[in-house]
Amino acid sequence: MELSRPQSLLDESAQRTRAEQVYLLYQNSNTGFAVSITVGAMLVVALRNTIPVSHLSVWYASLLAITAIRYVIYRDYFASDPSDRSDRRWEVAFLAGTGGAGIVWGSTMIFLFPGDAVTYQVLIALVLAGMVGGSVAVFAPLQSAYLAFALPILVPGTVRFLVEGDAVHAILALMIFIFLLSMTAVARNAENAVRTMLELRFDNQGLTAEINERKRVELALLRSEERFRDFAELAADFYWELDSDLRFTDISNRFSDVSGLRMEQVLGQKMEAVFASHTVDDSQLTAKLHQLGQREPFDEFKLEWVAPGRTKRVLLLNGKPVTGVGDRFLGYRCVGRDVTEEHHLAQEMTHQAKHDALTGLVNRREFTRRLETALAHGKRSGSEYVLCYMDLDQFKVVNDTAGHGAGDELLKQLTSTLLGRVRGRDTLGRFGGDEFGLLLDNCELNSGIQIANSLLACLNEFRFRWEDRVFQVGASIGVVAMTSATETAHQVLTQADLACYTAKDLGRNRIHVYQADDRALARMEIEIACVSDLRDALNFNRFLLYCQPILSVDSNQIDHYELLLRLREKNGKLLSPRCFIPAAERFGIMKEIDRWVITHALRAYVERLGTDSRINVSINLSGNSLDDGDLLQWINEQFSKARIAPSQICFEVTETAAIHNLGQAHRLITELKNRGCRFALDDFGSGLSSFGYLKHLPVDYLKIDGGFVRDMNSDEMASAIVTGINGIGHVLGMQTVAECVENEAILASVKSLGVDYVQGYAIGEPLPLSEAALA
Repeated sequence: MELSRPQSLLDESAQRTRAEQVYLLYQNSNTGFAVSITVGAMLVVALRNTIPVSHLSVWYASLLAITAIRYVIYRDYFASDPSDRSDRRWEVAFLAGTGGAGIVWGSTMIFLFPGDAVTYQVLIALVLAGMVGGSVAVFAPLQSAYLAFALPILVPGTVRFLVEGDAVHAILALMIFIFLLSMTAVARNAENAVRTMLELRFDNQGLTAEINERKRVELALLRSEERFRDFAELAADFYWELDSDLRFTDISNRFSDVSGLRMEQVLGQKMEAVFASHTVDDSQLTAKLHQLGQREPFDEFKLEWVAPGRTKRVLLLNGKPVTGVGDRFLGYRCVGRDVTEEHHLAQEMTHQAKHDALTGLVNRREFTRRLETALAHGKRSGSEYVLCYMDLDQFKVVNDTAGHGAGDELLKQLTSTLLGRVRGRDTLGRFGGDEFGLLLDNCELNSGIQIANSLLACLNEFRFRWEDRVFQVGASIGVVAMTSATETAHQVLTQADLACYTAKDLGRNRIHVYQADDRALARMEIEIACVSDLRDALNFNRFLLYCQPILSVDSNQIDHYELLLRLREKNGKLLSPRCFIPAAERFGIMKEIDRWVITHALRAYVERLGTDSRINVSINLSGNSLDDGDLLQWINEQFSKARIAPSQICFEVTETAAIHNLGQAHRLITELKNRGCRFALDDFGSGLSSFGYLKHLPVDYLKIDGGFVRDMNSDEMASAIVTGINGIGHVLGMQTVAECVENEAILASVKSLGVDYVQGYAIGEPLPLSEAALA
């Protein structure tokens, strides 16, 4: 019995055949274009003496136009994607173009019909008949294409001959009609032949493909088992099979290599008997065997395996149950992989993610996690914990003088020393740099303070030897008790950090216990909040530059201004430097503020005065900036960007900062003076121990501390100090500046001493730089 094809397959086959017929039409049409144009030209030549030239020209132009349109369709078809050619629009386009050509040829019996020349009439009829007859071969793939061409050609001629009304024309019309019928039959037969040929070809192709596919599948099936075993043996993984009693029925050679068991020791044995004697965790294996008894698949089962005389291996096992007819359980097919190296690598990566690479202590993230765990446990059980936050003192000295290699070795030795002094259940961690944390487990505050003091004593006794030098370090330690009121790890860390900062502020090398009502801590919290506001001010340009004039006593002219800094709070209130500079210096932000001042000062100078002004401006540098090794290069870059002469700028450093950083101050002053800058030593006299350092600092101006100048008319000691500083400055070749000259009486007094410059309210009050009328 012949099997019928599904309707969907029949429709698909018919569509494919039709598309191929259209393809053959397009493939044959190129020849038709040439024949049509050539025969048309011959017809025009034959009728040139019978038909008006204008009629012939219009007709031939129409023929060329329709041929061009057909050619464009032909070109677009072959330029299209082959998968798109089955679209019905290509057949419609071809029929339309062909019908248009037939209409042009058929119009010859209307527009080119020679009324009195029967011979020419017969000639035209023969030409049209020849075109129709010849088109049968071109349009053989599709009868509808033939009819689209033939009907518009022959029907007008047949009608025209019938209209003539005589017997001759009637016979010609009959002949044309018979010819059309016969050619239509021929076209139908030709299409059937082409369609049959295409269907046979497609059927043969499908049959051939089916035969080839079946052969390929049969060959693949024949080789599948051999290939499976070859690949399984060559792969790093291993496989085995179990029967319904969970006995080994097949194993790969690789299984023996990994497990250390010979094949004869395994085959026929139950999985429990083979695995149980070699696994590290029996409870885990027992649970898995129970799962296998329930015929459940197992995925990513990690088994730690130790065979006799072998190191521990970690195996990753996967398996699925196998069933037969009627869902009968046949056993398991399983694969496994030796993941020992990956397991060790994962453990190492986990350890590295939780521990500091240099000291091996837990890092800040892991310490915080343990802190959170301790908080949760303390709230559940009432257990007490104490947190110690430690910051090493003098660690920077080791790094700066002996190098970072020495600093790293110091941290490792200190870690070993500290670990020897903490209890086994406590957690010591490194937060980064020279900061450490210690979480004391099950410890009340008093005991925690004792442990912190013992650690501090240990650090004071510790001596670090590096090459031929010996260093001593201490620590500032903040201690905080974790209570039920402690909400988060972040909160207790912040409290311990504050206590540590307070210990540093109170003199370093001591402990400080966090108390909620501690005034020192409250002040520290205010300063830390101030630091946040300072950074916000830097980011949003809330600093303002003010300036105060400095009068030359000799010329009685103002050609020098000191730039002063103000901070505009978010509420619009202006703060003087004494309100925020201490916090900025304490927390290391002063370097950034100094750079902000220099950048904006140079920009404002150029905008207000240009680059050739003789006005000098003084810019203050903090002690923090004197420690900045990159400051000199950065200042030089700012001079280049602003295109301002360094001689127009005077930098001021305080006496205290200069003496504290004498080497750095001398180097910076010397380098910038070589560029043309000037330098002033500010607030001189406030230390009274600095006269011996003056000869080491090549400054241009010595600014007498305003506290002495303000009191010189009412305090003989202050007057003597001002007189002495002025005299020493002149002896060393420096010009002197009296600060805080606030009235005419003080102005007269300092002038009588021979001071070179004066500055204060008697000369001019500080004004915003943008508003000051600079000379």
